[in-house]
Amino acid sequence: MSNTLPQTSYDAHKSMTDDIIENHHKKIIEALLFLKKATYEEIATYLNWDDKNRVSRRLIELERDQVVYKPGEKRPTKSKRQAFVYSLYADDKYTQGSFFD
Repeated sequence: MSNTLPQTSYDAHKSMTDDIIENHHKKIIEALLFLKKATYEEIATYLNWDDKNRVSRRLIELERDQVVYKPGEKRPTKSKRQAFVYSLYADDKYTQGSFFD
């Protein structure tokens, strides 16, 4: 198996600016503030995003940055596969305005 990204993935990654990624992070956090716990698919539906993979990629980044975590629950997706549920570590940090300032 190759460790290199396909050219299309590489091009898509390069087209993402820090501002776009930060905006996606904020939208996902806002969704989780409302939903409390959700799968990537539930977040994408809430945000009305057709690209569910956009949510998954950003959740990986937010998990790495210890903004979200997997509380251990899984739920079925529309395709009947099991998906991890995500939640915010400390939603008071975001409701107090410190993240969005």
